[in-house]
Amino acid sequence: MEITLIQVVLISLIYALFHGNGGLPPIGMITTMVTPFTFSWLIGAVLGDWKQGLIIGATIQTINMTPVIIGGITTVDLWYSATLVIPLVISYGLDITAAVAIAAPVAVIANFLGQINIIGLFDLVYVPLGDKAAAEGNWKKLLYVSHVLPAVLNTAFKFVVAFMGVYAGTAATSLIINKIPESVMLGFGAAAGLMPAVGFAMFLALIGKMKFLPYFFVGFYLVKFAGLSTIVIGIIGLILGFIYMLNREGMNDSENLIGGN
Repeated sequence: MEITLIQVVLISLIYALFHGNGGLPPIGMITTMVTPFTFSWLIGAVLGDWKQGLIIGATIQTINMTPVIIGGITTVDLWYSATLVIPLVISYGLDITAAVAIAAPVAVIANFLGQINIIGLFDLVYVPLGDKAAAEGNWKKLLYVSHVLPAVLNTAFKFVVAFMGVYAGTAATSLIINKIPESVMLGFGAAAGLMPAVGFAMFLALIGKMKFLPYFFVGFYLVKFAGLSTIVIGIIGLILGFIYMLNREGMNDSENLIGGN
């Protein structure tokens, strides 16, 4: 199934508006909640299969369970990766395991290119304009220069990048994939099986606290051996987290009472 121009435009808009590293307010204010998992179903809906889009987005999310932004620099661009990979699976019939293997290098390359985008050059214009507005005491102009104008240009740039990638990239990628030997594709599939393990390992390393590991293993074994659904596990996790918070607050109150005495 070929992707239409309208679908390419809609997918590009989704990426530009819901990208986790920027976007128009108020969407940009909730970027911590915008992941490939949370917006992939929209791309799937544009392509006629929102469930498959959600599954693909969740699978790509496991590559890096905790994408970290340090000093404004991200490690991977899973959003762009999902934007390209979901059409490959739904429209071009690429196997999802191979798609995840392709998504990993795409996420790294896209992130590297994103850090050197030309929009950063406009910062040389924003800063003097912002300083001038602040000196004049014009807070409306300062708000416009520091938030609205950068967000609009940043979103427009991301739309163009996504449009070029989806319009030309998916077709080119599909041609390349058709030329790849089956044995190599099987290797991609095997490598993709390791991606979730790497993602979970990074997640545990980021937590860095041994006292939280039992919760992780309880959830894993409940899914593996008890056959519980992820929704049930999520509810159990919320309950355990709530109990943990109550116990911690109770311990803090006790310590304060002892300290006061």
